[in-house]
Amino acid sequence: MANPDSEENLLQLLLALHRGDVMGAHATARLRDCVLAIGSASPDNINCANHIEVGLVRREFARPAPIRCINIKKRNIMLAEVINVLEDAPIPEVVRQEFPGLTIADWRACLRLVTILLTCADHIESSGNSPE
Repeated sequence: MANPDSEENLLQLLLALHRGDVMGAHATARLRDCVLAIGSASPDNINCANHIEVGLVRREFARPAPIRCINIKKRNIMLAEVINVLEDAPIPEVVRQEFPGLTIADWRACLRLVTILLTCADHIESSGNSPE
């Protein structure tokens, strides 16, 4: 079971990201530390920590300001967008096998909530406020 302080640290970090209070390499280091503290140093969690970062992503709808968000390291791909795309995907076979009663509506509801939770950490930068 995760240390409650680690979970609290992650929640505080997500709120700080949303407010624009933390950025860059420091935010990425904190995020990675939280992932490993909550989930242990398993191969899956180490892989996660090594492939995510907090960075700026530019999107047409946020023009001209970039969005500071959790994204795939060194790519212009927001985690929230990846999960959002999955909402319209069929239930993967491995998920169907694990949860045979899961409906497509259930699947979409799960992914919608994860998308919402991820976007809660996003911060649209105001002009002149993107030091990265």
